[in-house]
Amino acid sequence: MWLTGALFAGVLLISMGLPAARAQSENDPEAKGILDAVSAKYRSYDYIKADFSYTYTSPHEDGPFTEKGSLFVEPGGDKYRVQIAGQEMISDGKTAWVFLPEVNEVQVSALSGDSEELNPAQLFTLHEKGFKYVLKGESRLDGKSVYLIDLVPLESSAYSKMELAVEKNAKLIHRLKVFDKNGNHYIYTINAVDFSPHVDGSFFVFDKNAHPGVEVVDLR
Repeated sequence: MWLTGALFAGVLLISMGLPAARAQSENDPEAKGILDAVSAKYRSYDYIKADFSYTYTSPHEDGPFTEKGSLFVEPGGDKYRVQIAGQEMISDGKTAWVFLPEVNEVQVSALSGDSEELNPAQLFTLHEKGFKYVLKGESRLDGKSVYLIDLVPLESSAYSKMELAVEKNAKLIHRLKVFDKNGNHYIYTINAVDFSPHVDGSFFVFDKNAHPGVEVVDLR
């Protein structure tokens, strides 16, 4: 999915039909404390840049397939900019652009104001609604001590669960692993985080003037 150019389409741009979260008593209180600390940390910054790797594995295909990229987000907001495999996905919260530099083309679409779709800007806070969560235990990943927390959608979804690996001391998300019902796995590993990237709101708008001759495909 990732490699086709729909960069977060497999996981973070799907409509999961997420309802408002149910009573908090259904969730593991220890997991809630960890996730609340994660949300508070990310939401304390205006913008974040994360360098990540993405791995897709499937029992039905050769692989795994791995790519590296960068993600700029407004934590808790709707602005994002994803750069991977020579492509970019950009959104200011109202309009989305997919820029394909190899063919100098940008596809423009409108975002629905009442959409319940997840988007890359919600990567660090996606646990806040629509899931039941439980602390599975502790482990070590890439030399880091982490908590492993399962997120299970409260309503029917193409995905059976997501697993968050949260760094114990830093309270940062180290990995998101998504399990779909066809046996496919989508793994996003955060390799580095910059909490003060030199960007502002204009960075989350596609600048047509910076790409002379770009073909605009307006899907609105």
